[in-house]
Parts: sequence; C-alpha cells; structure tokens
Amino acid sequence: MVTTPILILAANPSFADFPRQFGNRGGRLVFSNGILILGGLAALLIMGFQGDTYSLIPLYAVGVFVSFTLSQASMVRRWIRTREPRWSWRAAVNGVGAATTGIVMLVIAGTKFVHGAWLVVALIPLLMGACLAVNRHYREVAGQLSFERCEVEPAFTHTVLVLVGDLHAGVVRALRYAQSLAPTAKAVYVELDPEKTRKREEKWTKWGCGVPLVVLTSPSSRERCSSRTTSSSPTFRTT
Repeated sequence: MVTTPILILAANPSFADFPRQFGNRGGRLVFSNGILILGGLAALLIMGFQGDTYSLIPLYAVGVFVSFTLSQASMVRRWIRTREPRWSWRAAVNGVGAATTGIVMLVIAGTKFVHGAWLVVALIPLLMGACLAVNRHYREVAGQLSFERCEVEPAFTHTVLVLVGDLHAGVVRALRYAQSLAPTAKAVYVELDPEKTRKREEKWTKWGCGVPLVVLTSPSSRERCSSRTTSSSPTFRTT
C-alpha cells in the first residue's frame, strides 16, 4: 500500500521537470507526450532487461533522486531570485532537500553502478549535452532574428538574361516577366545566320518591349565574330 504512493510521487517530478514538449497537456488534461514517450522507453527497457524488474531498480532509483535533486535545487534558485515572503526559510528547506536527495543519489549510483546504474550515469550527461546544444542553437537563431543586430542592407540587384532563339508571343511574355524582376534585363541571341539576325532585329525594334538584344556571333557564322546590341530605342553596335 505504501509503495504505490511512493512510486507516484517519485514519477511526478520526471513529468514536471522534463522539457516543455513533455509537459504539454493533451485533450484529457494529462501529459500526453510525456506519457507516450516515457511509456515507450519503459517498454523498451523492460524488453531489454527481459522483464527483470530487480535489474531496473538501480536505473529507476538514480533517475528518481536526480529529478528530486534538480527540483529542489531549482526551487532554491527561484526563492533567491524572487525573494518572496519568507523566502529564506523556504530556500533553506529546499536546500536541505536537495542536499539529502543528492547524497542519496551519489550513494545509489556508486553502490549500484555495476548493477545497471552506469546506464543512467552515462546517459544523463549525453542528454544534458544535447539539451544545451539545442538551447544554444535557439539562442543563436533568436540573436540573428533580433532587431538589435538588424542593419540596413544594400538594395539587391539582379542580372536577368533571357535566352531567345526567335521572337514570338511566348518570348514577349518572358521579356515582360524579366522586366518585372529587373529593369535592366537583357535578351541574348546567338547568331548562326546573319540574314536571319537582321530580320529578328527588325522585329525586335517593334516587339522587344524595350529589352536590349545582345547578339553573340557563333564561330560557325559566316561573318567575323562580333557582338551587337539592339533595343527598341536607337540601335547601336559594338565590335
């Protein structure tokens, strides 16, 4: 009859002191995440130890007194920080509790180390390191998103090139979209036949939407390599 209340009291700090996700209450106002995750881990431990509950007692004892010690030490820190009425007396009570449970934890961990307590002793630092790493990551992200480090960024400029092989309605829509991204957008055309290039330049003057056309002469072109730039405004050429 006495064992059940002790186990309930011992298990409560594990739920209350676990990370926030484990402390979330579900639709039935219970720690749904904590129950499911801890229940699953407990099932894995039972299967791993082949149902030998005696071998699990050192693990449970160390975990319980670790949670007791952390809870009591956290209360001492809280009383010192808030300094509520009679805070010194409350801090002394929780301090004695933290010291007592801490000593018991060390005794159990030392005497039961080879009987399974080593698993908890090794696992706790790893979990603490993982939690500290996650906390450090959140702090770094929060610092990067803070307005205190916000500086005026220079205006972004984009270089938009539209590769064209001919001029038709689809190309016109592509040119208008390119202009919406960058007013300095340009179209690039690779010249294979100078005669066709002249015809496209004539059409470009009317339908090019004001986008400059850069003509690159292909090595297979029948004319000497050159570069020409055409727009709907006066045509200019560079060689």
